[in-house]
Amino acid sequence: MKKTILFLSASLFLISSSTSPPGANTAKPEIHIGAPVIAAKSAATTSPKPAASQPAASKSQNLIFNGSFENSIDPGGGWQHYDAGATAIYGWIVTFGEIDLWGGIKTPFGKKTIDLDGQQAGGVMQVVATEPGATYRLKFWVGSYDSDSKTVFARAAGDRQNWPISVQGSTQQPWLREVSFDFKARNKQTEVEIGSATQGSQGPVIDNVSCYKIADPVSNPVVVQPAAQTATATIAPPPAKEPAPPPEPPMDPATAKKLTDEKVSAIYKQIQDLVKQFYPRAQIKTSDTGLHFEYKVKSEIGYYSNRPVQAPQEGGILGDVSCEAGAYKEKFEAEKRDGFHTILTLAPYSKQLDHHVFATLTFPTDVPNEFKEQFTDSVNSFAK
Repeated sequence: MKKTILFLSASLFLISSSTSPPGANTAKPEIHIGAPVIAAKSAATTSPKPAASQPAASKSQNLIFNGSFENSIDPGGGWQHYDAGATAIYGWIVTFGEIDLWGGIKTPFGKKTIDLDGQQAGGVMQVVATEPGATYRLKFWVGSYDSDSKTVFARAAGDRQNWPISVQGSTQQPWLREVSFDFKARNKQTEVEIGSATQGSQGPVIDNVSCYKIADPVSNPVVVQPAAQTATATIAPPPAKEPAPPPEPPMDPATAKKLTDEKVSAIYKQIQDLVKQFYPRAQIKTSDTGLHFEYKVKSEIGYYSNRPVQAPQEGGILGDVSCEAGAYKEKFEAEKRDGFHTILTLAPYSKQLDHHVFATLTFPTDVPNEFKEQFTDSVNSFAK
């Protein structure tokens, strides 16, 4: 089957290739840049002036790592298939569905591109460092291998934008063009995701992803209120504060240990019943060191640590609960996403018992909200 493809950059280029026989890992074409297409008008007459309201781009560094996907395995002239959760393309994680990493695609950005449909729609994501309130611009090149209509989307900071791709397979139509998406950061880290909204085995193709800060946060203006006129008034003295109640006498160690054991045992029992209700086939173990439960857990490479970690797959769960003396003194994020799963951390402290419960719950995106809320309530009841 013959495929004709064009490439669009600062000027337009004509690209053509043909596919390999079915069954080979080279079903999509190797693309070479050909002769330039002459524009009908000069750049001086066709280049629009920038809108006055658009923020000027700063000279900040590109926040995307490995935006052209060159820092990855070399699939040669074929492709490498990846499913959801894969992190083999350095700096990126496959967030859903399936994608293909293609080699032998000669573009100005290198030899590798990502097809966002493996056998179904897929997406990739990277976490970038951002400044809350600042505005950022995500840019990437997107196109297609064939003439089927497709839609690609980008998502960041709660906003999403779609771009339709309709390539006719004609020598007069470009196959690859640059798109951009502005968003305002809400946190110090922002997930930037690009994906396909069209099912199929050949989806939108992306390359040369970048992200820059284009505007700093806008400070709230300081409003100076006019001075109030002086009025003569009698000011009543503030009411006397009631004396603080005397502190409770410290609990003797034997009583404190007994109450701690009773409270922790009750929490363990609540969590075991909860796990059995939502995950009947989960493994649950109790020991002197605490409570552990897991279901559909396997080892994978952590998105941030880049080291092997235990993580639940879709429909799975992983949790640990223990009790220690004193307050928990280390800093931690209450809820942290690590690639395809999220880690919830709790450490409620009982001042009366001078102990804390430390609990971690690792869950995929399909965790039931009711389970997560009841687990949180059970653990936090230790401090009440």
